[in-house]
Amino acid sequence: MKHRACLLKEFSKPLVIEEVQTPTLKPYEVLIKVLAAGVCHSDLHLWLGDFIPQGLPKKLPIVLSHEVVGEVVDVGEGVPSSFRRGVKVLVYPWQYVEEDQLTIKGFTQLARKRLRLGIDVDGGLQEYLISNYKFLVSIEGIEDIPALAPLGCAALTTYRAVKKARTFVEPDDYVVLIGLGGLGSYAAQWIKLLIPYSRLVGVDVRDEAIEFVSKITNVDVVVNASKEDPTKVLNELTSGLGVKAVIDLV
Repeated sequence: MKHRACLLKEFSKPLVIEEVQTPTLKPYEVLIKVLAAGVCHSDLHLWLGDFIPQGLPKKLPIVLSHEVVGEVVDVGEGVPSSFRRGVKVLVYPWQYVEEDQLTIKGFTQLARKRLRLGIDVDGGLQEYLISNYKFLVSIEGIEDIPALAPLGCAALTTYRAVKKARTFVEPDDYVVLIGLGGLGSYAAQWIKLLIPYSRLVGVDVRDEAIEFVSKITNVDVVVNASKEDPTKVLNELTSGLGVKAVIDLV
């Protein structure tokens, strides 16, 4: 079986659509029909060749995109019945070959033997993708499937930051969020979910970004840094005491 894939063959050159061989399923693997794949800013860096000094990507040609949602179309031996054919899934991108001391503690992005989608192995800019079932999350029952693609990257990045901040933020403390773009829109929601007793200050230089985030969640104070000095605003809010946490996503 073959399928179409969008390949990075040369840095800074247009991606090339070609037919590629669909890998044969191994035990515990799932064949996924890609329904949506996001383009992260790191994909741009990979395309430009900015990560060559770090030895990335691990191969050329490679299929980019680590933000992937899809539908199960076939399963290998040993895959649980919960991942039967037709189930919609989010693919966790920071995959690895085997457990080690870091993955057990939750630092999967630092695994010694990594299989990161679109970096070490082919990612989501193709019709079909293979993944071990343990890196899949069912998204059955959710209608807006494409909107879920960034959850494995942008949403998890900001979740981690907010989770760290939560350990020392107390009721009515101010949490400052700098940058209300793609990552910031997730972070604002995480702050209200994980630290609901805090006061969220959103900072950006774009009115449209401030307006968008203010629509999807409750931002206690907004500051357009192109029109007023955030430091002055924060000093007035806290009577000069400062804030407990700043999450900078710029």
